[in-house]
Amino acid sequence: MIKRRVRRLFCARGLAALPLLFCLSLGCAGASQETRAEGRGKSATHGFSLPDLQGNRVALSAYAGKVLLLAFWDAACEPCLQELPLLQEIWERLRDRGLSMVSVNVDGPELRSMVQQIVGRYRFRFPVLLDQETEVISRYNPKLELPTTVLLDRSQRIAFFHQGFRPGDEKKIEEELLTLLGQPSP
Repeated sequence: MIKRRVRRLFCARGLAALPLLFCLSLGCAGASQETRAEGRGKSATHGFSLPDLQGNRVALSAYAGKVLLLAFWDAACEPCLQELPLLQEIWERLRDRGLSMVSVNVDGPELRSMVQQIVGRYRFRFPVLLDQETEVISRYNPKLELPTTVLLDRSQRIAFFHQGFRPGDEKKIEEELLTLLGQPSP
């Protein structure tokens, strides 16, 4: 909780572009790429339902039978803001093959207008859900390291889990997605 308050304090004061070391201390894992496959085959951690930017509730179950890319991020995380446009490009290339994408912002309600500005500035076209109490991300990533990317297969099992972002990571994520999309439906 303290990390989240400090992160918001700096973000709200326009100091989001702090040195990488500070970013890492807040749980922003941009420099340390960590790909974990131990989540493969596990059941998606319970269903969830979160509001989108318009206040409509969106449930995980709405994506049953589809390959789903979940991208967790916050407004102060520079690696998150580098990764999301690249993930959007992948989604746009692969959505006709059955890929769905949802981003989950973990900022609190006091930063909602900033989140909306970021979505507009980057022209994100995928759904943006709000996990303002960090309830959902803590199920996938209790340390709240960002960015976190989770790929769910068509049975909503975790097929791939990735923390952090460095240029080139998007290629590994796309490879994993192509593998998942090539698998038959259950």
